[in-house]
Amino acid sequence: MTNEQLEDKIRLLTTTVAELASRFGSSGLNNPISLGLLCLEMSFTNDEMEKIIVAFNKYADDMDSEELILDDFRKILNQIHPADYEGFYTDRLVKAFIKASAIGYVTALYPYIDDLD
Repeated sequence: MTNEQLEDKIRLLTTTVAELASRFGSSGLNNPISLGLLCLEMSFTNDEMEKIIVAFNKYADDMDSEELILDDFRKILNQIHPADYEGFYTDRLVKAFIKASAIGYVTALYPYIDDLD
């Protein structure tokens, strides 16, 4: 199999996963149901996804207040996957990462996801 064929199969798999996620209620940044898919769509690596899970869990364990501070999550994301340009990590994108992480990986954040809308 050539690199071009392999890349084509990867694009097809990515599209298929996105279609399946959509059927289960995912709607991009508004209602992400999969951290893996969000990372894939945003060109994050698997290693970066794992680092996000660890960092978000640590943040949740160390939380002093009952309010999430988006800038704290933005800093975490930027440390793990430096932004290509200023403003890359919009509030909407940061919230999507929090929501997607809260489903199955960082359950301590789950009670906060309704407040993010």
